[in-house]
Amino acid sequence: MNKYKAAAIEVLKKSKEPLHYKEITKRALEMGILETSGATPDQSMGAQLFPSIKKNGKYSVFIL
Repeated sequence: MNKYKAAAIEVLKKSKEPLHYKEITKRALEMGILETSGATPDQSMGAQLFPSIKKNGKYSVFIL
């Protein structure tokens, strides 16, 4: 599993509520569980989460 997906899972487990991918990224960076030197980490997060949601629908690990 890549670092963005792993970070998203950790953030979502701790929040226990639905979050937008931009908020997931913000919290992951603040918590220090995601490090990146990229200019648009929220876009990278979205690019990793959307295919899982599209492919697996309500069964995606990123859907509550």
